[in-house]
Amino acid sequence: MTNRIVVPVKVARLRVHVEKGRHWTAVDQLVLWALAARPRNSETLSAELMIPRRVVNEIILNLMRAGWVELAATPNGLAFRATEDGQEVFREFDTLPAVTRPVSRPLSFVIEPFQLRAYSPRDLRYYRSAEIDAIAKDRSLRRVLIEGDARWGLTAIRLHDAADQILAEAGRGETLTTIDLQASNLTTEFSLFIETNGSIRGLPPNPPQELVNAIRRTAKAPPQEKGHRTKPKRLASDERQTGAPILLSATDATNFVTSGQQHRELLLSILKNARHHVVIHSTFLRFDAFTQLEEGFRTAARRGAQIDILWGSAKTEQDIAETIDQAVEINKRCNSDLLLRKHVRVHMRTTRSHAKLLIADTGNPERYVAVVGSCNWLYSGFNRIELSAVFREPAIVAGLANELSELIFAAYPTLPVTETLNGMARILKTMPRSEGPAQARIVCGDAHGDMIRSARDSASRRIVVGADRIGIAAEARTLIPLIHAAGRNVRATIVYSSRAKQMSAADERALRREAQAAGVEIIEIPDRELHGKFLLWDDDNIVISSLNWPSADTSADLPQGEIGVHIASPGIAKALVENLERAFSISLSR
Repeated sequence: MTNRIVVPVKVARLRVHVEKGRHWTAVDQLVLWALAARPRNSETLSAELMIPRRVVNEIILNLMRAGWVELAATPNGLAFRATEDGQEVFREFDTLPAVTRPVSRPLSFVIEPFQLRAYSPRDLRYYRSAEIDAIAKDRSLRRVLIEGDARWGLTAIRLHDAADQILAEAGRGETLTTIDLQASNLTTEFSLFIETNGSIRGLPPNPPQELVNAIRRTAKAPPQEKGHRTKPKRLASDERQTGAPILLSATDATNFVTSGQQHRELLLSILKNARHHVVIHSTFLRFDAFTQLEEGFRTAARRGAQIDILWGSAKTEQDIAETIDQAVEINKRCNSDLLLRKHVRVHMRTTRSHAKLLIADTGNPERYVAVVGSCNWLYSGFNRIELSAVFREPAIVAGLANELSELIFAAYPTLPVTETLNGMARILKTMPRSEGPAQARIVCGDAHGDMIRSARDSASRRIVVGADRIGIAAEARTLIPLIHAAGRNVRATIVYSSRAKQMSAADERALRREAQAAGVEIIEIPDRELHGKFLLWDDDNIVISSLNWPSADTSADLPQGEIGVHIASPGIAKALVENLERAFSISLSR
């Protein structure tokens, strides 16, 4: 029996910018070395290097096209030798620099829904919805129905990797630089497979086994069932709990700021140095906050920096509407200024994220700084205790840039700043890494729960959780792990400044009684002075984040809804405890 099975696929129609041209191999470099040493003819080179003469001739021809080799007369006849440019290239570069030119062109490919593998349209044919409907009039079709989010977990990074793969398979000597997301689109189309007694026609080369299995299950379904629902297994990269550990120098490990004034000075210093890109994600926006920092933005703009401001307010429709109003006012202010209108853009759609991130270059397009923590950069009055970590280590800045790009891509699939951040991350990942004494891991979304459980199980002396609010989520997320630790004679403390709106005064008193009875101390900082969010245990571990640990929860549907970093460094938590004790006249030591 023959069954026709329809499977939804994503079709990417991209406008890509590539570098087209020659990328050199080690053999090319060996030939240039030989000709830089002394002139040789191709026959001699072939014999000395033990390379077929045809290959030697092709390499020499390519080197001549690059202007690095020439034909010259010698006492022994005509021979090839390195030109002055060729000699200089050989002396100055460890590997031969690519000779390329920039090209912009369209690129299309098809992505299957299970492993998100990309195929050329020749290898995986697709049909538009209207074409499938036309076929269905004459033929019985069965459908594989994909459950889950509309993008199936397809991220900006995966889209870029897929484009890289398709270009490499084409073998045209093209290297992807950027994707113009505004001139690109991603649509859902359909592939049609013919199943006959377990044999399937229409499959691409090396198809994912999950795709094959879904087709066969659908073919075996009862005749009355026209479709079979399936949910692709989450890919390993989607299941990550925390980022891979990254070594930090002692300077990076201890570079965090606490006071509001320090945060203001840090922001102005970053704006003063930036020449290329500044990306700010602030949960909320406030027009007055922008005007107070306007001169800093003007400084960055005068130096040529492009500044993208994003926000994530999404608790209620009213919150979103109020923030949009502030964004409109800031954009009006920028558009009325001849300098700012070209360089500052406040985007008008919420990312729904509570993360607070700032990423910018330091005046060099290959050197960046990232700040992650509790500060709402375009809302804060800089008059409270915050906590943010400052990083210049390329690997961790790259990781934070990737997380921010994925957050933006989910809300704005065509926003160019997504590709800016991805490009930034790709450059930074190629740079040497530190060999320092500390480690850092990026912590996103539900991984915050893993962090507090790790503290619960490994702390031997103290755990401190700090945030500006305490709420009804405190018991499950924070209090229960701390009670467990207190049972092992670990001093467990929650420090906060105010209660969440959803928590009544009676609820707050009840939570305090429960905590006290279980040996967990709760300390209120008056006058809403504390806005920093952190988790620390013993002397050497701290998580600096945007998450209000005792009042908020995370969502698996929004991995970048909260972003923080776990730093393990000798004495880092002890130093923060001492700072908090001095600032608030409290005792957190044991």
